Amino acid sequence: MALCLGLLVSAPASAEPAPRTSSGAPVTAAASAYWACSVPAGMTFTKAERRLNVCNPTGWAISYYVTTPTDNLWACTLPSGFTHDLAERRLNVCNATGWDISYRLRVPSDNLWACGLPSGFTYDRAERRLNVCRANDYDLSYRLRTPANNLWACTVPSGFTYDLTERRLNVCAPNDWSNSYRLRR
Repeated sequence: MALCLGLLVSAPASAEPAPRTSSGAPVTAAASAYWACSVPAGMTFTKAERRLNVCNPTGWAISYYVTTPTDNLWACTLPSGFTHDLAERRLNVCNATGWDISYRLRVPSDNLWACGLPSGFTYDRAERRLNVCRANDYDLSYRLRTPANNLWACTVPSGFTYDLTERRLNVCAPNDWSNSYRLRR
């Protein structure tokens, strides 16, 4: 009987549940994750909780589960050097007392569909999608491209010019005409 009780109480009560993706699959938490009263520069957080006498010695205040940003991490902020490819509205995750947006962080790379255009990239296609970049609404997703000679792109990044332009329907602007540029360096 004592052996069975030992098995039942082997997990500490303060153990943090593993974060999960929208599909329910577990996400590997960074080894450096910790609870704090603020989020340092260069870091992000994956959960906010209202706690008594922790960040405020005489009452309630918000604590943040702080972690190093990584690719495919569901986070509450968009740190510098990252973009996101999915946004979800979640209850009591990024806002301790209500609904707020969580973002699936992505390291920008060539041919990644992303919700923003990070520095150093261009895009060659844009699509208006429901419940992807904006929870419960339509917003644009961009296919990121690393700028290169002879690439047809929707913007001309710094350090490049173009030698040809074409007006195209539903390429750079969904449901509209816009210009594509053949990049040159």
